[in-house]
Amino acid sequence: MGSYTPNFNLYKPNIDETGWGDEVNQNFDIIDNELTAAKILEKLKNVDGAGSGLDADTVDSKHASDFVPVSSDSDISISILGTQVLNINTAGILTLPKQSACYAYLSSNQSISAGVTTKVNLDTTLFDTQNEFDATNHRITVSENGKYLIIGSADIGVGTTGDVLSIIIRVNGGIRGYNKISAASVIAHILNIAICLNLLAGDYIELCVINYDNDVTLYSGTYLTFLSVIKIA
Repeated sequence: MGSYTPNFNLYKPNIDETGWGDEVNQNFDIIDNELTAAKILEKLKNVDGAGSGLDADTVDSKHASDFVPVSSDSDISISILGTQVLNINTAGILTLPKQSACYAYLSSNQSISAGVTTKVNLDTTLFDTQNEFDATNHRITVSENGKYLIIGSADIGVGTTGDVLSIIIRVNGGIRGYNKISAASVIAHILNIAICLNLLAGDYIELCVINYDNDVTLYSGTYLTFLSVIKIA
């Protein structure tokens, strides 16, 4: 009398055994029955799972919840290493919570000398997403390559009617934006400037002003004298 295999219970005759044709046919029937799609699927389910080497319900060990859906009835959020970097709400509004954006302003009045290009001593921020403001050097240094919207404003004092006033955007010390007016009256004038520039990581932006004719005061305030640099692409 032979023996039987542990899994499919196939008959194994002894080496000197003869006349076991019926057992051979039974073995084939057992194998044929066990190789149906349903039986194979059931056996795969029994061994599927983390650490099995199969984990059939994942892609590269990622579950369905790890992927962004093509369509959704709720907000879609993407995080990297636990930090949310993008959100799209059901109204289609895109939010980039970690996008580079900085708004620095002058918190106390500053004296400027006639005819001298003077850097604004920006010293306080309303927001600074990527910690790009340098309070020591009064400038904003971008941390990534990209296109940036740069907006500057300065409330410049006037000594006499006709004073020529200028506001300047400098990048790495060189002029990249410039606006100039002639004062119509002896009151402070607010000059504005807005430009969009391609910048490289490490480029720094400064706000400068000039009254070509008189020593005057540059007036402080969150909405009066400020520099804003925002990455838009």
